[in-house]
Amino acid sequence: MFRIRPLPLLFLLLGLVLPLLLAAQSTIGPAAANKRLFDRTVDELNFRTMETVYDKSFARAKYPVSLRATKARAEFDNYFGRDDLQKLFRNYNGVSERFKSRFGKGRTDLLEFEKQLNSLLVDRNFEFFIRVLPRDERVALVRTLQRSIKQSAAQFNASQDPAPDELAA
Repeated sequence: MFRIRPLPLLFLLLGLVLPLLLAAQSTIGPAAANKRLFDRTVDELNFRTMETVYDKSFARAKYPVSLRATKARAEFDNYFGRDDLQKLFRNYNGVSERFKSRFGKGRTDLLEFEKQLNSLLVDRNFEFFIRVLPRDERVALVRTLQRSIKQSAAQFNASQDPAPDELAA
């Protein structure tokens, strides 16, 4: 009787599907990779800001590291009965999420990338959110976030950026 052996069948399937997956992954252009980098950076800036404010607001509690994703931060509700802080955190999370739509349409060069990320640090919602921190801690937070922006800018793929003479035209 004919019997199907699962192991050779699995290798055959992997042999057919793996090259297709690798080809699909290599077709993702620099623009899409830069957009993902921008979104990840916005999430990281949002997380670090919320972590700093939360840790300062609740001396005996730490902001969970597992809240790096926007959805997880939106579902978090451990504010120890402080509904005002819960509302503030959720509002800031939503405002920060809207920053993701600022990059990817129109210019997508390195200058625009850095400009949009830096605009997050001078946004009035950001300034309102960190107002609970003492001045020296606000300055330290902004410097830390600026370092994160520079690290992201170093990972930016500028292969599709226009030449400087094209920008001048």
